[in-house]
Amino acid sequence: MDRQPDTFFFEDLQFYGAMSAAVSHEIKNAISVINENAGLLKDLILMADKGIPLKPDKLISIADAIARQVKRADDLTRHMNRFAHSADAYSDTAHLGELTENLCAVGKRFAQLKGIRFERDFPGEPLQVQTSPFHLKHLLWRYLRCALISCGTDAIRIAGDMDDGRPRITIAPFCVTPGDQAEPFVDSESEKVLLKKTNTAVQLDNENKRLIIYFNKTP
Repeated sequence: MDRQPDTFFFEDLQFYGAMSAAVSHEIKNAISVINENAGLLKDLILMADKGIPLKPDKLISIADAIARQVKRADDLTRHMNRFAHSADAYSDTAHLGELTENLCAVGKRFAQLKGIRFERDFPGEPLQVQTSPFHLKHLLWRYLRCALISCGTDAIRIAGDMDDGRPRITIAPFCVTPGDQAEPFVDSESEKVLLKKTNTAVQLDNENKRLIIYFNKTP
C-alpha cells in the first residue's frame, strides 16, 4: 500500500523534533553546570562573611567554568537557530561545508552517546548547490544515523569535493549488510522521496565502506 504524503511530513517532524530535543538537552546541561558554579560562589561569599579569606584562584576557576558553559550554550543556540532557518525555503543555495557543520553540531550528542566523533573535510572554496536545505539535512542524517549504528569505529568522516563537475559528499566508514539494524534507512521509500526533493543520487560502495551522495546537474 502506498504511503500517504503526511507520513513523510511526519518523518520530517520526527527529525526536527529529535534534533531539537538533543540540543535542548545539551543546553540544559550547560545551565546545570552554571547553576552549580553559582552555588559555589554563594558558598564562598558566605565563608567570606564568616571571616574566611577568599582565594582569587578559586574565583577565577569558577568564573572560567561559567564562561565555558555560556559559550557552549551560545554555540548550541546559534546552531539550533541556523538549523531552524534551513526550513525557511523549499529551494535555496546551500553551502555544503556550512550545512554539514551545522548538522554535525546539532547531532553531536547522538554521536557522543556512542563514543563516536564526526570529522569533516571540505575544501576552502565553498561547494554550493541548489537544493532543499532542510530535506538535505534530513537525508544526510539518515545516512549518518546508519553509520552510527554500523560503522564500528570511533570516527565518521564527512567529506565534500567535486567529481566530473558535480559536487558530492562522502560518508565513511559506511557499510550496510542484509539484516543490519541500519538497513531500513537505505533503499527505502522515504530515502527515495528525500533524494528527489534534494536533487541528489546515492551510491553505496560497500567494497570501500563508503556512501557517496551526488548532486545532479541542473539545466
